[in-house]
Amino acid sequence: MSIHFDEEQFYARQRERMKGKIDSIELPGIAGRKDGAVIFERLVRATNATLHEYAYRQTPWASEVLITPDTSLPAGTSSVDEYSVKDIDASGDGFASEDAPMPKVDVGLEAENVRLHSVPVAYELTMGEVERWALQGFGDGLPNRKAAAAARYWHRKVDAAIRSGVTGKFRGVLNYQGSLQLVAGTATGTTASWSTATPDQIVDSWSAVRQAIDDAGDDLSPNTCVMPTSLRSRLKMQRSIGSDKTVEMWLRENFPEVDLWVWDRNMNTAGLSGDACMLLYDRSPETLWFHMPMRMQPLPEFVKHTLIEQGFRTWLSGPFCARPRSIARLSGI
Repeated sequence: MSIHFDEEQFYARQRERMKGKIDSIELPGIAGRKDGAVIFERLVRATNATLHEYAYRQTPWASEVLITPDTSLPAGTSSVDEYSVKDIDASGDGFASEDAPMPKVDVGLEAENVRLHSVPVAYELTMGEVERWALQGFGDGLPNRKAAAAARYWHRKVDAAIRSGVTGKFRGVLNYQGSLQLVAGTATGTTASWSTATPDQIVDSWSAVRQAIDDAGDDLSPNTCVMPTSLRSRLKMQRSIGSDKTVEMWLRENFPEVDLWVWDRNMNTAGLSGDACMLLYDRSPETLWFHMPMRMQPLPEFVKHTLIEQGFRTWLSGPFCARPRSIARLSGI
């Protein structure tokens, strides 16, 4: 089951709502005044299209680099047509308007099933911005700026939900139930932070990872590694004086099954004790995925005096993993 959104119907209703709320505009070289509601629709369409196309490389989970989305509703969803506003986000949980937060929406689910999570986002326009945009020739600058700021916020929220989970709703990939939670240690059994360890100590600490892979058998067959940016310089150190190989090169050679290596700053504090950690897992869509049956669906605009807020809602659930032991987090690095 998926959610259908009638875009043309939405904009038709928006035009009706905005009639009389925004003044008509006299455009250069055009006889008469242009309907302000029609110009507003043109601006919103341009901004919304850019918002959906925006790619934010610093959020690899939300950008679908590290996990595959499923646009269907997860099993057990009782309804998406009837929903209720459960509470209001805390101040600062909405884009642009810190003191005008967006509502959260929860979908009714059976008690034994995972709950959908709502990710609200909005951008703001003023009547003056709409008029200036029209008078300046309907350029791309204003839509691009509004869309980019809103998209960054949305990507950060979705990225955090998939990576670390949402309290009371679902776990993230890092703390997925049944996944392997490892602590780095050297071959001699001692522990040393990679920020101060020698290259050989870092290599030795991977004995825990290799042992876990061997013990897990077919379950842990990683093809993806997510690394903390705080340790990038350490992993790019030469293994020894005169060596032409760095620690990172050694890792890539000794784990050839891993074909995607990603640096993520959020891993700097994602360990079991709030320390840096590394994540190994199988990103194959038949093994790991998440549900996003609704992605940035526009809500009716909110108008207050000369300010217009265009909000969106996203529903997501997951992640889901067919083989939990295919995920391994290495903390203590």
